[in-house]
Amino acid sequence: MLNCASLYKGGYSVYNPKNPPFKLKTLTPIWTGNIDRDSISAAETGVLGSLRWWYEGIVRSLDGYACDPTDDDVSKRCKFDSDAYEKAINCGENVDEAFKEGLKDVCAVCRLFGCTGLAKRFRIEIKGLKTLPLFFVTHQGVYATNGNWLFRIFGGQELGGQKKGKGMQTEFIFRNSTLWSSDPFDMSFLSIHGDEEKNLHILYYLLWVTTSLGALGAKSQNGFGQVKILNGLNNDMLESGKRYVQEEIQKSKKGENDEKHFNLNNFFSIIYEMKDPAPYEGVGWIVGRAPSNFDYRSYFIPCAFDIRYKSSTRNPFTSRGRDFGMRPFFKERLNSKITSDLFGSLGDSKSASKIHVSHLFKEAPNEKYYLKVWGYVPKTIGVDLKTVTTFLDEFIADKKGMFPGSKKVFEYNPKSVIG
Repeated sequence: MLNCASLYKGGYSVYNPKNPPFKLKTLTPIWTGNIDRDSISAAETGVLGSLRWWYEGIVRSLDGYACDPTDDDVSKRCKFDSDAYEKAINCGENVDEAFKEGLKDVCAVCRLFGCTGLAKRFRIEIKGLKTLPLFFVTHQGVYATNGNWLFRIFGGQELGGQKKGKGMQTEFIFRNSTLWSSDPFDMSFLSIHGDEEKNLHILYYLLWVTTSLGALGAKSQNGFGQVKILNGLNNDMLESGKRYVQEEIQKSKKGENDEKHFNLNNFFSIIYEMKDPAPYEGVGWIVGRAPSNFDYRSYFIPCAFDIRYKSSTRNPFTSRGRDFGMRPFFKERLNSKITSDLFGSLGDSKSASKIHVSHLFKEAPNEKYYLKVWGYVPKTIGVDLKTVTTFLDEFIADKKGMFPGSKKVFEYNPKSVIG
């Protein structure tokens, strides 16, 4: 199911007939976070962010250095050395040689995606996606609690959403939109600076890795961004992309990576085929408003939050029932700190989730549902990668799991991706 400048700033792009758009298929909606009707620009920003994140992980897994562009310590972020560039020019060097001087302290990732003083080397264009209202499917027993959490996480009243009623009668209305298309959509990469073939082939390789192992765009931990490449890629492009990545690492800034940062050596990605997607295959309880003219169940069921957080809950007054979901399942077997490190935390010590869960999705309306779970487990976290994946298998497919009898149809193999 997986498929295999003038001054180097500013500039323009020209359509290259040798690089036609990729055809992709949405398997789950793509997150934009945009409340406006025109959300394509927001989607392109999210795609850029996800491609960069994956490039960082690839570079680190190959013993290269990748900076964290969000580091609070600005000195740890890459910066193009304009003084070195100007000095080289004044000493009679040509633009290309002077540019190399300015790049000496820039990591491989920033050389492509840009940093302070350096524009990114490419542009993305996406065509063929349409807005789809934001909504989720949840189990009846957690409708109110999960609905309130989702309303809070995804903007709620801050973005003009509405919450009417109380308890099980609550109606949640989001203002946010997502992007979707039942038909293939186009994605183009346009090189605007530097070596066109190198830039594009690295991007093709990144697109393949990102869509095969993870998701495209933001909010991937909440089910968004599952897409499939239909055509436009071949093995020669991928091998060329890998080779160019290695070359960029060799000539880029050297440094020591923080062990807590994403690295494909401490990574897993698993796809399960669902034997029985109950209780989500029925009507379900909708948080938000599903389009009345769209049979979304022929394509996906947006229930990632239930899977990752909880699909049933213990009654605090009667002590009946139990908290059941991926997070409480891990908490029972590990401890609160490790679980928070894996699944993220709120408050003063807010941290992002290292484990991502897709919505249930189909590749075609009459096929079975699939579930993708992926993430990274830093060596400093207090639990090893094998333990995490063993717990996942137990939670998903065991007799007492969430989807008993489901089978694993794909598991990440580092050799096939990073060599």
